[in-house]
Amino acid sequence: LPDSITSCTRNASFLCATRGIKSRTGRWSRIIPDSLPKPLDINERLDALINQNKHNVAASLFNKNLTCEDIAYVGYHLVQNNTTLTTLNLSDNLFGNKGTLYLSNVLQSSTALTTLWINNNHIGIEGAQYLSNALKTNTTLMILFLHNNHIQSQGAQYLSDALQNNKEFKIMALNTKPTTNTPNSIKFLISGLASMGATLFVHPMDLVKNRMQISGEGGGIKEYRTSYHALTTIFRKEGFRGIYSGLSAGLFRQATYATTRLGIYQILLERFRDQDGRPPSIFVNLLLGVVSGGLGSLIGTPAELALIRMTLDGRLPMNERRNYAHVFDALARITREEGILKLWRGAIPTVTRAMIVNAAQMPSYSQAKQLIMSMDLMQQGLPLHAVSSLIAALVTTIVSLPIDIVKTRYQNMKIIQGKPEYTGILDVFQRIFRQEGVLSFWKGFTPYFYRIGPHTILSFIFIEQLNIQYQRRICKNESYMSTL
Repeated sequence: LPDSITSCTRNASFLCATRGIKSRTGRWSRIIPDSLPKPLDINERLDALINQNKHNVAASLFNKNLTCEDIAYVGYHLVQNNTTLTTLNLSDNLFGNKGTLYLSNVLQSSTALTTLWINNNHIGIEGAQYLSNALKTNTTLMILFLHNNHIQSQGAQYLSDALQNNKEFKIMALNTKPTTNTPNSIKFLISGLASMGATLFVHPMDLVKNRMQISGEGGGIKEYRTSYHALTTIFRKEGFRGIYSGLSAGLFRQATYATTRLGIYQILLERFRDQDGRPPSIFVNLLLGVVSGGLGSLIGTPAELALIRMTLDGRLPMNERRNYAHVFDALARITREEGILKLWRGAIPTVTRAMIVNAAQMPSYSQAKQLIMSMDLMQQGLPLHAVSSLIAALVTTIVSLPIDIVKTRYQNMKIIQGKPEYTGILDVFQRIFRQEGVLSFWKGFTPYFYRIGPHTILSFIFIEQLNIQYQRRICKNESYMSTL
């Protein structure tokens, strides 16, 4: 902070008044008691607080459990256009950035307030920006206390810049609670657990998607008319275990591929964030998605191969089924019967698809979330995470489905009379285009979106919620630092 701003502590003499405060006229004005005489509903309670303080020089409303909406109500009726009130204590109410926005709007029209305490209110960098805008136009406030919030160095800089030309302002006292981010190792662990948890819910749709992509292969008769028809047919013929066939491979894929790609992306995102906490530019964000998706997919290709084979095994004739017992049996038999390098069969389309999926999914989530918050439509929380991940799922489905179909066909190809069914990736692409038409590249769009949508939503929600719990219970943070 510049030299013109003097920092002080809570022990300053003018902070020690607990029973009253002396006005400029020399008279003492009573501060309201800390507790009301009887429980009241919220409107009566706020009106009581306002009526007891609207003619006072000082008002103490600390630790009153005031929400952000309460701050707007109290500010409008108590502070705005009040020529008597000069000192206001709103500490320990935890109204956060949104409450600070309402308070800042009131400060811009305040005509008498000179001293404001807003210690320990979960105010972050965004809240500091709101306050800085108010301080640029407020001409009465001289003393501001912001102890034990989460404005960090960037928020302090916003406030400092706002006060550069304010000759009336005398004292700003602040310190920042250190906020510990989730360690990198925990980011990987949370990513894996979140993705595996989401897979438990959406695996049947993944199986339907794979079956529908193979249906009609080579111009043959399509087995399934719709996603619902596919699901009911599989359930009728193979039972409940049939719609969850290949689950072990699906979980193992998430434990390898998703853990790696999500963990690496979060680490890179943290490294390239702007100083104010905003995500990097869309171009940089795309590159982060490409890098993390490619590395994660390269590690997860063997599990992907096992997943494809196990989910499609049920549609083969009995004498042609591979009948893998579980994912590790599949990996062992592929290595023994076809060679270890065959575990990476289809690695090129798999990695390519993963790079495109990640480049579409991860940046679209972080950018959508930031855009929604910047427009004040939503703040950090479950609704924001759900809407942002739904946007990311739609973008990802449209972009990645054609590559996913090519990958599925190539990885499931059979050896006919000693020769592979396809000569390469380009051959798969040409055959689909020539024999089935261009729209076939989006075959299975509905089950694919039904899989990508819920999986993306659940994965991001689980990651955010697990991070919230870790930061709150282990790191003892009082505000949440999102890793996405």
